[in-house]
Amino acid sequence: MNREEEQIVWSWKSNINPWSLNQIDEWTPFIPIINNQIEQGYQEHEKELIINENHKIDLNKLLQINIHNVNKQRPVRRCSNREDNVSYYRRERFNFVQPIKRSITDDTPYYGSSFITD
Repeated sequence: MNREEEQIVWSWKSNINPWSLNQIDEWTPFIPIINNQIEQGYQEHEKELIINENHKIDLNKLLQINIHNVNKQRPVRRCSNREDNVSYYRRERFNFVQPIKRSITDDTPYYGSSFITD
């Protein structure tokens, strides 16, 4: 069996409000060069690292922090590509997004419930 080589993917929570508990989590992967920079810092046990002119990553708290306004923060996460595939398929399996258009029976306007018409 040919197994895909494990790769690490760093992502940031890209919801409009990353701290909201009422939204489905949206994660956006960092571009490859930043991903490699973060992973190298993680492997070298760095506490934090600057990834561009506006942001740094706190590797202990797993946060992306705006350098100019430290109150602007959002979670980051580290996943392997295998974990990502598993979580993707699990999410797809439990999130059925197509609405049910009609009942399987057309005998009543109440979707087949006979006790309502009696």
